[in-house]
Amino acid sequence: NGTAVTGLLGVKTEVGGFVVYPNPSKGMFTLRGDGLQNAMISVYTLDGKLVQTEKSENATATLDGNNWMPGVYVAVVKSEAGSFAVKIVRE
Repeated sequence: NGTAVTGLLGVKTEVGGFVVYPNPSKGMFTLRGDGLQNAMISVYTLDGKLVQTEKSENATATLDGNNWMPGVYVAVVKSEAGSFAVKIVRE
């Protein structure tokens, strides 16, 4: 399984069978999709620094970015369905 990266910004960003919204956001991001079941979600800065890790057990996950500096991040989702990455923007 490869990694799909998208740079689409707007109300919703969809990649790898899951959706991220709102994107951009002032802090809270919701991820939803079947590929999130039993998934590990890691959020990185563009220079590769890990800022948050979450375990998702069902088809919905919430990322709390309120403590992140404004900027662009990459959320990497790894599950049995594969590995996917999506850019998310913290306003």
